[in-house]
Amino acid sequence: MPLLPAFLTLMLIVQPTKALDGPVYIMADGSIDPTGAPIQQNGDIYTVTGNIGTIDSSGIVIERDNMTLDGAGYTIQRTESASTNQKG
Repeated sequence: MPLLPAFLTLMLIVQPTKALDGPVYIMADGSIDPTGAPIQQNGDIYTVTGNIGTIDSSGIVIERDNMTLDGAGYTIQRTESASTNQKG
C-alpha cells in the first residue's frame, strides 16, 4: 500500500504545458502579453508560474530593461505545428 500515496503525490507534481499561439511578451513598459500568460510580476522580477509551450514561435520575448526572469523550475518549449512538419 505505500506505493499508492507516492504515485498520487507524483501525479500532483506533473503540470501540463499551457500552449500559446504566439510568444509571451514582457513589454518595455513592464506589461505582459497575453495577459493570461503564466508569468507573475512583482516589481522588476517576473516569475514563471507554469509550463509554457508555444506553437511555431519564440517562447518569451523580453523588451524590458533591468529586469529578472525567474523560471522557477518550469519548462518553456516550442513545438512545430503539423503544417510546419509537412514537406511540399
